Formats: sequence, structure tokens, C-alpha cells
Amino acid sequence: MDVNFGKFQQNGNAGYILKPSVMREEISYFDHKSHKEVPGACPKALKLTIISGQQLPKPEGGSKTGEVIDPYVVLQTMGVPEDCHEAKTRTVSDNGFNPVWN
Repeated sequence: MDVNFGKFQQNGNAGYILKPSVMREEISYFDHKSHKEVPGACPKALKLTIISGQQLPKPEGGSKTGEVIDPYVVLQTMGVPEDCHEAKTRTVSDNGFNPVWN
């Protein structure tokens, strides 16, 4: 759902995004399953920092008893296989209302 919402946000809520030129060329060397660099595409680095959260739901696998939760955040990046990654923050003990990770 979040990925679809992001697509609409990217182009004035139209939901249509033009493919990159390397994917639109009639003779293209782009293969979404390949782990090789794409000619004409510059690699980018993305650095995310989770600072805090508010009123987070109880995490999966967490303790089911008591009112205080131990939250964590899971980040997923999507794209070609080389771009896909998942990371998890550390668990903040006993602070589900306003946890801080920095």
C-alpha cells in the first residue's frame, strides 16, 4: 500500500510515472534480474536515520502481556534485486508511546 501511495505522490497524484530512459530505449541492456550496473545510470546512496516515533503498535513477536511495549522499526527498500534491502532498528524497552532511537 505504501509503495502505491508513493507512486501517486511522485507525479502530482496522477499515479503515472515515466520509465527511465534506459528502460524505454528500443535496444536496451537493462535486465531487472541482473546484478550488473546499468549503462547510463548513476548509482545513488540512501542514508536513513530513525529518530523517534509516536504511539507505535505492539510489534510482532513482542510480549503480549502488560500495557508497555518494546517497539522497533523495520525499513524495506524495493527495486531491482541489487536495491532490495531490509533493516531493523534496535528495540526500545518499555516505551511504546514516544520511543527514541538516536
